[in-house]
Amino acid sequence: MALTVEVRMLSGALLRKLEMDAGAAVGDLRVALEEPDSGLNVEQQELLQSLMAGGAKLMSGTTTLEDTTQLRDVPEESGVVTINLVLCPSPLVGRTFAGSAPIKASGVYGSASGRISFHEENTCDVHWKNGYTSAGHADSASEGEFEAEVVLQLPKISIRSKGKGRRRHGSCYGGFTEDSWSPDSTAHQLEGEYVPEKGLKLTGWQKMAYYNYPMDDALLTESTSTK
Repeated sequence: MALTVEVRMLSGALLRKLEMDAGAAVGDLRVALEEPDSGLNVEQQELLQSLMAGGAKLMSGTTTLEDTTQLRDVPEESGVVTINLVLCPSPLVGRTFAGSAPIKASGVYGSASGRISFHEENTCDVHWKNGYTSAGHADSASEGEFEAEVVLQLPKISIRSKGKGRRRHGSCYGGFTEDSWSPDSTAHQLEGEYVPEKGLKLTGWQKMAYYNYPMDDALLTESTSTK
């Protein structure tokens, strides 16, 4: 005999409705939720995958369900087992991490920096900047910023831009002008790890701008400044 299981947000919004074997456990349900469902649109599928990757808990009422719990032992109503998917609070929300590193190239002098501010609903703001001069009288600087989605499966973290960002070019000596911003629709992605008590180690900065390359080896530590 199959069990009908509805997985909902705490708000009551239905995420998935599945038919599970009578002998299935919560762990089997978790595996099923991670598999693509043709009945979901792209946004619904991405939301579910983000919640699962973020370590969301499966709950019945106020009880957190262990993977070994049998679904037939979970209270049901009108023949339907209702389970809530509850996102665990991210340890990064409300925190800002920043770092910088020198540009190490023959005859080139400068540095690159990056800053990430994390917000609720799995989002963050990313800012990058670099500037350099050279013995050949080069004088260049660039910076950019964008909003991004965060997928956290500790210690792994993935940051992907969403919508349009912006970027601008200037010089080390002359700085930037406010009207020099231009749209940046490039899809940016940072991948790496979060290590408690240390910070973030992410790669992908160089793909945003060549002279960001030192940041791919840099450690971003918690900062009290958002600028």
